[in-house]
Amino acid sequence: MQKRNNLIALAALWLLPSAHALSPEAMSILSKKNRRLEAPPKALRASEASVDLRYASGRSRLAATPTPEPSMELESVPVTSPTDYGSLGSSGFSFDSSGRDKSERVFGMGFMSAGAYGVFGAEVDFALLEEWTFGFGVGTGMDFSSWGVHSRYVMRKAALSPFVELGYANWRLGKVSERTSDALPSYLARRFFEPKEGGGVTSSTAHILYPGIGVSYMFPSGMTLVGQAQYMVQLRDFSGGLTGSAGLYYYF
Repeated sequence: MQKRNNLIALAALWLLPSAHALSPEAMSILSKKNRRLEAPPKALRASEASVDLRYASGRSRLAATPTPEPSMELESVPVTSPTDYGSLGSSGFSFDSSGRDKSERVFGMGFMSAGAYGVFGAEVDFALLEEWTFGFGVGTGMDFSSWGVHSRYVMRKAALSPFVELGYANWRLGKVSERTSDALPSYLARRFFEPKEGGGVTSSTAHILYPGIGVSYMFPSGMTLVGQAQYMVQLRDFSGGLTGSAGLYYYF
């Protein structure tokens, strides 16, 4: 009985290949006669991560491959160097989410020193058009408060971008400061808050219009340095003076 079962099992194994015969196309693909590449060297093991050996073997096998006939359409896959991938196990593949193009960052906020805000100001700037940005901010001249709005025309969309600016600033003296010598910057305050005889000032509010020119430099992180020169003009009597400002922004 045991011998009979063994004979049946052997017969089934002998008939199995014929039951699952491959198609002519599959047989042609698996045939050794149709190989285009030489067999890999015996020293190459799938269990060993020898990148240099795999690279050298791939180049030699590809060089020994005969040129295919024009009628055959084969896809060519280049063999790349191990240095293209960095060291194994290290951070060779990195994704920098901060390296966005400047045109993709349309809203910025930061701090300005001097200029349209007197001594110090906080400002926002946002792009509504391709070359135009608009912004506003508030600040202080220590003895007076200030606020302003501006518009900038960016001459070039790049990391280093020159621009021209037109803005309006409002300076207003507080109750504790009736002496213009206390207001900073003093050389502008003496012009914009003109003292009157007997103490006090002729006007506690200065309406200022200013053109300016400047340059900004944006780092890949979005942090931006801004420097500019402005000519401040008091609209009451058109007295004016040259000033400058510097600031630090972060653009989103």
